[in-house]
Amino acid sequence: MSSMQWLVRIGSDDAADTALRVGGALAQRLGAYLDGVEIVPLPPAAFSVPEAVPMQMDTLQRRYAHACERDAWFAQRLDVLHLQGRWHAAQGDASSVLCHMAAAYELLILARCDDHRDTPLGYGTVSRSVFGCRCPVLILPEDLPQEASCGERILVAWNGSREATLALRGARPLLARAAHVRILDGSDDAERVDPMRPPTLHLQEWLDRQGIAAIIEPFRPEGASGPAIEARARDDDADLIVMGAWGRSRLAELVLGGATRHLFGQRTLPLLVAH
Repeated sequence: MSSMQWLVRIGSDDAADTALRVGGALAQRLGAYLDGVEIVPLPPAAFSVPEAVPMQMDTLQRRYAHACERDAWFAQRLDVLHLQGRWHAAQGDASSVLCHMAAAYELLILARCDDHRDTPLGYGTVSRSVFGCRCPVLILPEDLPQEASCGERILVAWNGSREATLALRGARPLLARAAHVRILDGSDDAERVDPMRPPTLHLQEWLDRQGIAAIIEPFRPEGASGPAIEARARDDDADLIVMGAWGRSRLAELVLGGATRHLFGQRTLPLLVAH
């Protein structure tokens, strides 16, 4: 067992959970500790309809008690995978809880629901967690097929930014074990010599030090970068995209669009992102 500590958010029932299934398989492969958490949200109506407070608080307490009692179920799931970890139950705003807890982990694993668009334009749990967390976040389509792999064929979208560097560093254990890694290098050499710009990572040297074999190719799309990254990932049969999130501000993403906005909108490819 390595010293890597991962946190996975678990749904409210014992049915098959994509985040636990995929996160567990990756943790087993890399020998990581895997902690799980269920978050019982506070009902917003409780703050606007006083008459509903007693009933809602009773429901909340029962849900929280049930979440606390799932530690044996989680331990059994870990035993099957020969993993170690701890179960947590929490109450409150999901993204606030996740951002607080994730400070102690190397990776946060979340599944996103196709029924609700959780793009950078809104303030859904996934986008808020990525924006506020201090660790990389693995975002999984909730209906990812059972037979689908994750982390075997990786496409990295690289532009030399702080966010891309954080994502690359966070993905290092996966990149070292992947069967195929391709890096789309969209960094601008002209910007690197700007005396006002901090030095960027020397990509090939960093990869060599980590023992990561990767194909690096220039990335100069004619149109928007988001669709071009997605298309290249599909052409490459990639099962994971690694990228920085919000290299520009969220307002710029709203007004101008961007790779983060586009790739958060697609629903089939796992993303490992950092901000």
